Amino acid sequence: IVWTVRNDCTIIPGQVQNDETVCHGNNSNTLSLNGWQNGTITNWVYSEDNGATWITIPNTSSSHTFTDLTTETLFAVDIEGGICGDDRSSPALISIQNNPLGGTISGPDTLCSSSTTNVLTLSGNTMPVQDWEYSEDNGMTWVSTGNTSTTENVTNLTQTILYRVKIDGGVCSDVYSDTLEIFVVEASNSGVLSQDQTICESEDVTLSLNSYIGNIQEWQ
Repeated sequence: IVWTVRNDCTIIPGQVQNDETVCHGNNSNTLSLNGWQNGTITNWVYSEDNGATWITIPNTSSSHTFTDLTTETLFAVDIEGGICGDDRSSPALISIQNNPLGGTISGPDTLCSSSTTNVLTLSGNTMPVQDWEYSEDNGMTWVSTGNTSTTENVTNLTQTILYRVKIDGGVCSDVYSDTLEIFVVEASNSGVLSQDQTICESEDVTLSLNSYIGNIQEWQ
């Protein structure tokens, strides 16, 4: 006769680590069960309704990899205790951050080169401003202004320029607002008329306007 004795100790269920926030639909990480003692892992479970209901994951290892979550989710581990009672670990909470929106820049799209300060305003962004940037070569290269507010002052522009705003993505990737192009028109100049002269009565003479900038509206 062979008598086998197994000593089952009370489960210490441990904790799934760690709580974290991930980007909506673009995420992946491996969770681990730490601090667990005694018993046997039977499966992992997850809940999308704050623990009201749990769904089984057929995984008996001490780690689990999640991918592309779109809903706040709890993950825990079920442990079978043999003669002792079964137990479940403390869960890890995976929170979801929505993808950020870059917003829209409003402001003048045409300015005179002699114009003084104008203000551009960003609206519709869902995360903080990281920087304003401008380009003088149609978007080939961008220059940082170091401005982290939702407004940007533009002063004494001399050429057509593009503006955009870089938005902090948090746990998601950074995003940009739309792009605003400001077309700069050269300042008008009234020019110089032909020099003063004296003519004979009834004599015809042609006057000429030189060195003007802009479109002639009328003679007076």
